[in-house]
Parts: sequence; structure tokens; C-alpha cells
Amino acid sequence: MKKIYTLISVLTISTQLFAGGFQINEHGARAMGMGGAFTAVANDASAIYWNPAGLTQITGTQLMLGTTLIAPMSSFEGSEFSATTKKYDTESQTFFPTHFFAAHAFNNGLAVGIGFTSPFGLGVKWSDTWAGRFLALDTELKVFTISPVVAYKISEELSLSAGLIYSWADVTIKQKLPIAPIELLGYPGGESLVTLDGKDNSAFGYCFGAMYKPMPELSIGASFHSQLKYNFSGKATSTNLPPVPQLNALYPHGDISADLTAPYNLAVGVAYRVVPKLLLSVDFQFVGWSSYDTLKVDFAVPTVPDIGSP
Repeated sequence: MKKIYTLISVLTISTQLFAGGFQINEHGARAMGMGGAFTAVANDASAIYWNPAGLTQITGTQLMLGTTLIAPMSSFEGSEFSATTKKYDTESQTFFPTHFFAAHAFNNGLAVGIGFTSPFGLGVKWSDTWAGRFLALDTELKVFTISPVVAYKISEELSLSAGLIYSWADVTIKQKLPIAPIELLGYPGGESLVTLDGKDNSAFGYCFGAMYKPMPELSIGASFHSQLKYNFSGKATSTNLPPVPQLNALYPHGDISADLTAPYNLAVGVAYRVVPKLLLSVDFQFVGWSSYDTLKVDFAVPTVPDIGSP
């Protein structure tokens, strides 16, 4: 008999500008309810993300669709050009990363599945007047993946899995650049808005998983997701420029490219069913954030973006 699950989970979180805010682990209502300690459990279709080896535990066909409401918030307190301290808050934004999983287990120990997720992304947007607008004003990254996986129960105790990852991503970066006054033209100076838009439609990776059950009450799981290397290409535009075409050409414009490597992810978990209605589960997750340190943008047309900086 086929089983169809439609799960819509809602979660509101607060995040700051650090690496952890870049990763999205909200995939599957049950896994979220367990705080992500699901690597050694993985007993529904969301195992495609958490630990595909767990697919050998399901029966028949499972479909799972879900979305998460995420409203990131950050604040900055500091001074700009005076000793006065001021607090700045990010503007309100809402994101809905969505996931879909489809899995089927055969009677011979083989299970297959395919999943759609947004494992990395989100964004942050500040007001036009905040102190760090010359570093970042609006940043948004969207990463999408499709993962076909296969799992096989080698014995009653051990299941192994492997899969491929196809991914694509979009990135938008906005910041301000100061423009110095031009006395001869009576131009008082101002600030230019620089927008960088890029996309990559061809990042590939792989994943592995293992599930070991030495006894019915105890399970040990492990999963690995490889790095995903993106080569973004797109356009740069600058607006609100001074009335001098010769100077305007020096501000960021034209074709751009940038490389970004999403980190690998290694997770290990242990779960133990104390009594039929009590399951204890713990996970350890290691993320290779060293691969994601900077996002350097290269311009096809050389520019001098800091001209007129005070």
C-alpha cells in the first residue's frame, strides 16, 4: 500500500552574520522536531537528505513535501564618522526554503529515492543609512539541489547508500560606494548603488550513507555530503552616478564572475530506544567551513570602484 505524506513545517529563527546562518537544515518535520538528531534514525523519506541508508527501513512508497518559514534578524551597534554610537537593525525579510522527497523500498533490500532541497542560502538586508553600507547593503544567496540516491540492506544489521547531487544557485550582492564632490560642476557628492547579480547552473557532488543496527534498540548512522563548487557569472551595474560619463565608466559595470565552494558535511549519530515510546538520539555534525571564506568577484572590464572615497 502506498503512503503519501504532506508535511508543512513552520519555524522562525534569528541568525547573525556568521557561517552557520548560511546552512539550512530544515528538511522534514520529524527531523526538525528532533533538533536535527536524525542521522541514526532516518526512518522516513527525508532520509534522502539526512542519511539515505535509512531508506531501507521504509515500506512501499513515501512522498514528502514541506516548507519552512525563516525570518532572519540581525543588529549592529557602532559609530560611523563620529563618537556617537547608533544601533542598526536589518530589514524584515521572510524566506520559504522548500523540500520534496520521493522514496520507494523494494522487497529485496533495495531502496531508491530522489530529493529536492535548499541546503544553503538566505540573505540579509540593511537600511540605506547603516554604517556598513559601503561593505554590504543587501546580500542574498539561493542554492537548490536535486539528489537521486540508492540504498541497499547488505544484512539485517547494515545498510549502505550512495547518491549524486546536482545543484544550481543564484546570488545577489548590493553595496554603496561613496562619490566625492566635484566643485567645478557644483556636484555635492553622494553615494552610488552597486548591484552584482550572478548564477551557476552546473554544480555537481555526491553523498554516502551508512546505517548499522547491532540490536533492535540501537542504531548508528553516518552520512557525508561533498563540496559543491559554483562558478557564478553575471552582470554588475552602478546607479546614481555623477554627471561625468568619463568617471562613470570607472565604477563597477559589465560582466562579472565569482567562485564559491559550499562546504562538505559529515554527520554521525547514535539512537537508542529505551522503551517503546522513548527514543534518545544524538548527532555530531562537522561542516568544512574553511572552503567558504570569501566571495571574490572578478570584473571582465577593469574598474576603480573606490574613486572619490573620503
